[in-house]
Amino acid sequence: MQICQECIRRYGGIPKGFEEGIQCHICNGVFQKVDQLIDLFLNETKEYEFSTFLIGSSFPKKQIELDSSILSEQFSKGRGLKHHFNSLIGSRIEKLTGKTVEFKVPELVFKFNLEDFSTELEIKPIYVAGRYLKLKRGIPQSPWIHPGANESLSVSEYIGIPITKSFKGKDYNFFASGREDVDVLMLGNGRPFYVEVLKPVKRSSDLMEIENKISNFSGGAIEVRELHIANSEEIEKMKEELHDKLYEVSIELESPIENLESKLENIKNLEILQRTPNRVLKSRSDLVRKKMVYSIEVVDYKYTQAKIRIKASSGTYIKEFIHGDNGRTTPSLSSILGVNIKIDYLNVLEVN
Repeated sequence: MQICQECIRRYGGIPKGFEEGIQCHICNGVFQKVDQLIDLFLNETKEYEFSTFLIGSSFPKKQIELDSSILSEQFSKGRGLKHHFNSLIGSRIEKLTGKTVEFKVPELVFKFNLEDFSTELEIKPIYVAGRYLKLKRGIPQSPWIHPGANESLSVSEYIGIPITKSFKGKDYNFFASGREDVDVLMLGNGRPFYVEVLKPVKRSSDLMEIENKISNFSGGAIEVRELHIANSEEIEKMKEELHDKLYEVSIELESPIENLESKLENIKNLEILQRTPNRVLKSRSDLVRKKMVYSIEVVDYKYTQAKIRIKASSGTYIKEFIHGDNGRTTPSLSSILGVNIKIDYLNVLEVN
């Protein structure tokens, strides 16, 4: 049986029963096709912007078994077939392109299947993070399930589409730290979010220009701030973080309340029990959750109209805390004051 020069080099010698030759019975001639395989890599990756990459490979099982037995029995310090192939291709590509092999988080992974000489290209997604403001009511955070002719796009679409186009991605995923209802504004410092751009052709773009594109695309309804490329650590932290929130609510009381300011502003660190609201029972489990209302400030009060600010823990259903949701939230502002309360509007001012 024959063995090629490259396999002799990686073993550090010629195995018993083999002689040097062109037709290698160990690698099946793959090392003679290195130039062709590198051309394949260059051709299939030429449209993508990247600075780091990793080469992967798979070989027929019988080849790997033969190679492993030779290494274990004769050349324990030699280099395995897959390892040598990946290293050889990778180093050659580094010299040709100036790109860098990266083992932990490569921007691009190129895999050779040496059984049928097919290839697979994996492109690491880009994460674009920032904070968004919603300045118009009637816009949901996620796309409408059954979109109608007069319904707007969602927050995720107004943000995700321009970002994805700017990086020439194939698709995107949108994540935000909590959500506001469709009729609620997101003001103040904005809500943290990120967009995962899938299979981006570009890995850099003018982020200030993207901020302007999002504003124009939404007709000024959505604004984004602090756009930046986020790393995996920041993304994981954002997924795990819980945020207290400050709300501004305009309410109408069933009847005037004497000393409303003092009654509300004396409420501090109030623990409430919230059973899943009736309005979301179709999509969420019927559970009872403990939440905290840290403080309530009266901004304005005239007769039965009041504007208040409520600071509460993450995941608090503020509307239900105000009107009680037919007893599913206890205590509620309505039960504390002893009157029915109607909500005129609700805004989120801060996501801390």
